[in-house]
Amino acid sequence: MQALILLIAVASLLPPITSQTCKLLEQSLDPLQKGPDDVTVRRVELNGTDNASCLNANREQDSPPCRTIEFALQPTLNVENRSVTENLTIYVGAGIYRPANQDAIGIIDSRNVQLIGAGVGQTVFWCGLYGEEDTACSYMNFQIRNSKYVYLSNMTFTRCGPITSAVYISSSDYVVVKDCQFRDNISPPLLVHNTSPFVLYRTTFTNNHPQELNESVTSDTCYSSGGVDNFFLDNRTSSGGLSQYSENGPTLLYIERCVFVDNNARPDDTVSLPRQSKGYGHGAAANIRLSNSSNGQVCIKSCEFEDNQAEAQAGAVGLTVGGPSTRNNIELLNCTFFNNSCTLDRCTGGAIGIDFFADTAFNEILIKESEFIRNNARDGMGGAISLSTTVNVVTKDGLSDTLLLEGCLFSQNQAFYDGTAVGVFSLTHTDQVGLPVNITDCHFLNNSATRGSADSTALTAYRVLLTFNGNSSFVNNFGGGMSLLGSRMDVQGEVNLDRNFAVFGAGIAMTGRSLLLLFEGAVLSFTNNVAVDEGAGLYVEYTSADFVLAILNRGCFIQYFSQLIDVPPNEWKATVRFVNNSAGIAGAAIYANDMSRCRWLGPTNYTTFIFNTPSDYKSPFIMENNTLDRSSSKDTRLATDASTFFATTDYGDSPMVGYGETVSFHLNSTDQFSNFRESVWTFKTAYQDQSLGALSTNETVFEYVVPGRGDRDSVNISANFSLIGGQTSVSSVLLQVQGCHPGYMLQEKTQTCVCDFSSSIIVQCDTANRYFYARDGYWVGVKSKSSALIYSTTVPGFLNCTRQGALPGCEIRYDSLEDQCAQGRQGTLCGDCKEGYGVTFDLRFCRRCGAGGIVLFVFICIMTVIVSLLILFYNLPLPDELKGFVFFAQVIGLIYRNAPYLVGQNDSNALFDTLGFSLPFQLCPAENIPAFGIALLGFVPPLLATSVAIIYIFFAKRSKYLSERQSFNGFHFLYVFVYKYFLDTSFIFISCTLLGDNYVFLYQARCSVLSIHLCCCSPLVCCFYWGWE
Repeated sequence: MQALILLIAVASLLPPITSQTCKLLEQSLDPLQKGPDDVTVRRVELNGTDNASCLNANREQDSPPCRTIEFALQPTLNVENRSVTENLTIYVGAGIYRPANQDAIGIIDSRNVQLIGAGVGQTVFWCGLYGEEDTACSYMNFQIRNSKYVYLSNMTFTRCGPITSAVYISSSDYVVVKDCQFRDNISPPLLVHNTSPFVLYRTTFTNNHPQELNESVTSDTCYSSGGVDNFFLDNRTSSGGLSQYSENGPTLLYIERCVFVDNNARPDDTVSLPRQSKGYGHGAAANIRLSNSSNGQVCIKSCEFEDNQAEAQAGAVGLTVGGPSTRNNIELLNCTFFNNSCTLDRCTGGAIGIDFFADTAFNEILIKESEFIRNNARDGMGGAISLSTTVNVVTKDGLSDTLLLEGCLFSQNQAFYDGTAVGVFSLTHTDQVGLPVNITDCHFLNNSATRGSADSTALTAYRVLLTFNGNSSFVNNFGGGMSLLGSRMDVQGEVNLDRNFAVFGAGIAMTGRSLLLLFEGAVLSFTNNVAVDEGAGLYVEYTSADFVLAILNRGCFIQYFSQLIDVPPNEWKATVRFVNNSAGIAGAAIYANDMSRCRWLGPTNYTTFIFNTPSDYKSPFIMENNTLDRSSSKDTRLATDASTFFATTDYGDSPMVGYGETVSFHLNSTDQFSNFRESVWTFKTAYQDQSLGALSTNETVFEYVVPGRGDRDSVNISANFSLIGGQTSVSSVLLQVQGCHPGYMLQEKTQTCVCDFSSSIIVQCDTANRYFYARDGYWVGVKSKSSALIYSTTVPGFLNCTRQGALPGCEIRYDSLEDQCAQGRQGTLCGDCKEGYGVTFDLRFCRRCGAGGIVLFVFICIMTVIVSLLILFYNLPLPDELKGFVFFAQVIGLIYRNAPYLVGQNDSNALFDTLGFSLPFQLCPAENIPAFGIALLGFVPPLLATSVAIIYIFFAKRSKYLSERQSFNGFHFLYVFVYKYFLDTSFIFISCTLLGDNYVFLYQARCSVLSIHLCCCSPLVCCFYWGWE
């Protein structure tokens, strides 16, 4: 019998306990080892009989078995309160036992009571009425109230619900449940209220799925004893395993080697509160709540939690500590959590959900050497563990609860929001230190954000004091490694972040007043991380306000802990590595919205960023092979938000604009490393105020339409650009509105400048209402009285300008004339050759003048004289074969000159000009020779031929030798070509403009076929030749 009593002592049942909390718990359970001197032993069998004979047994003798447990529990037949029992051990045989009436089996005000079954699955207890029968209520198997030293073992509890539990324990001391099973219940199977110590050992909870309650279900209709003891009806938890609640006293709870599989926890929808605020649907395997409870000890060791599911919080274990509660220690040691989940939108804790409510302090939760695999907060946060606190948990005096993770593995967990593995949310005041979270030798592998959100990191800390010791790693997490929101991260060991993926901050993302603090010997490594946008290694978005986290030396987001005010980076005894990280846009190693406070403040002659330590100093930052995928920034490693902003126009600082004109602004912003950055701009004038949205990184063009004139003749418009959230505004760009540009006119209806269609035969306006396009054609000096267009006098010439868009001709920009014309041309409508240029054969091109032109001209003159003498001396006749060509050549000028588009802009015209003996010269021999002068040079060869003929006549009269050589045929040969030349060259000075599909010939604003001086010159020359004949 002594061996039986020793089973009650937890220390004798369990292996040696190494945790400090569990050691303290072991000491507090010592009274269980003191068994009573006199014990009554009874047996219960299905074939037994409930009579006096089954009650009369003691240590030395046996008695016949009783039929029911209720009868076996009474001290004697005549005791009025049959539930009061002391020093009693009952062995329950195999079979299915069920209460015979509505009274539950009660152990009330009793002491030293043991119920020992034949084994799990052999001794089975059903509730009195099950939910699938006539009534929706069922009654408890066991009530244990106000009792001490109660022991249950080797039994199965099933078919209870939907209201009452299988076992209900309240206000009792030293209760042990060992080697039992709770399965297939539709209500919480084990409820423990204000009972300490309570031991749960080698017990299994399987397939317990509590149902939602109907509004008609009340304590009056479902529980005969009233609401006094029915705590979990009005303050119900629907855990599918253990539900434990303690208040107003210390709690001692020990759970070891228990298995929780496929249990559910659902909220009660009849209560009009948000689901997450109810006390239901929390902790599908175990829900432990401490309220106004201090100095408690909870130990959960070597337990397995698999496939459990809660709707609101804590797919496996829910831990709640409410104030005022202090100095409670909760430890989970060597446990396994596999495939547990919470399912509601924004649920918390796929495996474990922890809540600290107001006025709690010095409570500590240690999770050690445990594995969290494939747990899921499908639409919520904290895929494996979630911890939340309220505003008064952390006090200004530093009193705080603490979470410790040691030697844990977090693998393949998922969440949609913050913390795919662990999410800690400390809702403290902004002037308070965050909740301490210490992580030692933990590894986060292959955790991921659900449904491709890619913005939830494996570990999320909100207003937390996060400390890393030992060697921890974050590897291959989809959504990122860590995110710090208003938190401080102390690195006192080694932390490796490798192959993590996120939109930004693939390694660590820091927002708010967050700080990375390095201690002596710390190693922080960012390797092979990938960010779609910015910050593949480290992403920082914070304000420059002072931190409240005890490190205020510079205000930089990364600092080194030292007793000195400021330690230069070359003296840091820590290492930060950024190797092989890749970002899409900026900051492959580090992206921060501001790095201005991260300056080298060591030697006074350096003010560079601490990440760019001078070459002659040792740097704690190692950066190698960090690259960008979608950007050409100068610094691929480092980037910040835009810090320099400027806007420019193509027209100078204070451009002249017209009403209704479209002005193009080029917007640029660069960061502190001179990289072009994407920015969100705003634009404001006296007439317009708008946000321009997110703009591209370089040379974004914003088009602004100048408003109509209204009652203003002229006005200056100040265009102001600034960045949303930026501290610097762009200098204003002044637009001077001075009426309409040439080629435009003011439309009376809209009071804006529109294209002057009266000049449409010459120009075509552009879409911005600022410039015009000259059409193709030959242009002369014109001053049209009917148009605002004014052209300076130009030598006739074809406009060969670069085409713009689909419009013909050249784009005339009155504020940049020199850049709009073809090579060698200048002036309005590009009608003049630049200095040092001359026109070609057909006056369409301006080519550079050179000395070669003089040599060519002299050579032509010499050859003209020689050929003329030979023709005259040998009296060469005009071959019949050439007569037809000569007649054709007389009209080729009319055809070719006025339709240059038929031939094209090339030098093939030189051949026609030379054979036709019309202007056989194309180069200006010297600078400053106008086109008219070059045209006159073309008259020299025919005049030389005429001069040779006159000189020949003169000498022929005086030389017998020459007089004997008649030259009638030779004179005929020459005069035909000279006449052709004068006739053809006359049409060179004919100009035309395009009107519809036809050309109109203009010369000084009136039509003409031949110039006057050439019309007179040609007949005189011809008469000379005819007279000589």
